[in-house]
Amino acid sequence: MILYVNGSVRHPVFDCGKGKYFGRITDILVDDGFKTVLGYVCRTRFFRPRWAFDTSAVRLINKDLMLIDRKGKKWLPLNKAVHEAWRRSKSMPKIKVIEGGKTVGEVADFAFDSETGQVVGVLISRGLLGKLLYIPQSDVVMAGRDGVLVREGSIVDNRPPREAGGLFNGFLKAAARGLGTGVAKARAAVKEHTANSLAGKEAPSEILDSGGRLLAREGERLTPEVIGKLEAADKLSETSLLMAGKNFGAALAAANRRLRKRTGRQQSKPQ
Repeated sequence: MILYVNGSVRHPVFDCGKGKYFGRITDILVDDGFKTVLGYVCRTRFFRPRWAFDTSAVRLINKDLMLIDRKGKKWLPLNKAVHEAWRRSKSMPKIKVIEGGKTVGEVADFAFDSETGQVVGVLISRGLLGKLLYIPQSDVVMAGRDGVLVREGSIVDNRPPREAGGLFNGFLKAAARGLGTGVAKARAAVKEHTANSLAGKEAPSEILDSGGRLLAREGERLTPEVIGKLEAADKLSETSLLMAGKNFGAALAAANRRLRKRTGRQQSKPQ
């Protein structure tokens, strides 16, 4: 799955084994050459300690949450590589994007592969209105803290338009929608991988579609026919998450209760 660094901040983090809540992602750190994600930083509250973990500890990350192996989680100062990258990121100036010897914009965000941690593209901001354009990693000639050099001709006007409203998250969504074929292929590959990983296993619980119709009974073997029903009902990711941790649902509910208590917002209970 292709994710954005800024778009993945604030994702809740859970232990894939026991479902324990570790907090929310506060930082996703990329190496100096902008080629791969070095690690992640999370914490439960503003005044609580920060925890760090490498990409090797990540078992699943998608658009909603992250599951990690708790053995890979360390107090931030004890993870030297991630801690050093985190310190540098706090004093890093805006990164210029250069094409043909001219500055054409600034780096707004990075797109990365959730499975490998590899950076697959750069989102750049241009002009006074901050128009966002996506540049695939194949068009990046050289990258570093001093700037990103892109291949001449890679900056074109038929890139994803920014979304009206001026909200940065809206910009990211508009850019992601405009990626077209590449993202469609990536999504298809993720679905295929998820379906293959579920094949032959037993359903962790009763699975219903949005209309309340039964798709799979608890303990039922996930045959290609059953997986086809799950895919048609858009339940593959949900089933995969249930497989990842038996206590995930309870942990997520507890995390949401704590969040509602802190913010004072009233939310409806899940069906």
